[in-house]
Amino acid sequence: MKKLNKLLKITSIFILLLLSNQLIAQTNTSATQTVCVGSTGEPYLIPTPTTGSIFNWTISSGGTIASGNGTNQIAVDWGNTPGGPHTITVTETDAFGCIGADVTVVVTLTDAATANAGSPDNVCAGNAYSVISAIATNYSVISWTSTGTGTFAGGTTLTPTYTPSAADIAAGNVTLTLTALGNSPCSDATSAMVLTIIPAPTAYAGPDDAICEGIPYVFVSGPTTTNSTVVLWSTSGDGTFTVGTTLTPTYTPGTVDIANGTVNLTITATGTAPCTTIANTMTLTINPTPLTGPINHW
Repeated sequence: MKKLNKLLKITSIFILLLLSNQLIAQTNTSATQTVCVGSTGEPYLIPTPTTGSIFNWTISSGGTIASGNGTNQIAVDWGNTPGGPHTITVTETDAFGCIGADVTVVVTLTDAATANAGSPDNVCAGNAYSVISAIATNYSVISWTSTGTGTFAGGTTLTPTYTPSAADIAAGNVTLTLTALGNSPCSDATSAMVLTIIPAPTAYAGPDDAICEGIPYVFVSGPTTTNSTVVLWSTSGDGTFTVGTTLTPTYTPGTVDIANGTVNLTITATGTAPCTTIANTMTLTINPTPLTGPINHW
């Protein structure tokens, strides 16, 4: 009966699962088990050991016994190579020198989940941002979250599109986080990237205006731009600009402009990358010089 009780005590190897650095009162008594690669300090034990017994533990491959050999509980550091099977074997020798039957458990190592949200990037205000460089491996499900209030399209893929909200644009940046749910029993992997939102350029050429034929037109006030690095004026006609890279150039109409009687003057503002350019146009009317005379005497 004594030997029977001893054998019953060693028929199971219990594993205390580690979660959030705390021991959880769960056990796994299966003869085949799975552990995440790179796990360290994984505990295996024989419950309620016989007083005075010595327990000899061995591992066939895949890991090393970090501590506890000779006792009823060991800690195992598993390697970083997935697969197996790897066999843990324990043999009990009681205080009388009696040796019990070997008890084994077969362990397979599963790859840990990885996640990389990509490098910091930027987007022009008013545009959606497409993720193109995110990477994840060994996961069951992936998801994206944001510190802002924008929205994701395709938020369960590696190539979602994020549309910043007005609050995101006002803040100037937002953090996008990729979470890859690990395959059991591996934990999840997360990675974050910062998306900077560049203010979009604006441009206003000023109100439509008019001049007399033969007089250059001076932009005294009216044209404005914001968030631009370069300002450039262009014409639909054949006139010329003086200092056409400022907000207050001078435009001299050409002969075609005068003949047509109107010309469109366009200001283009180039934004900071990745913002592109924006343009705005005003119409300048050219009033012909009045033809007076001749003077008649009656």
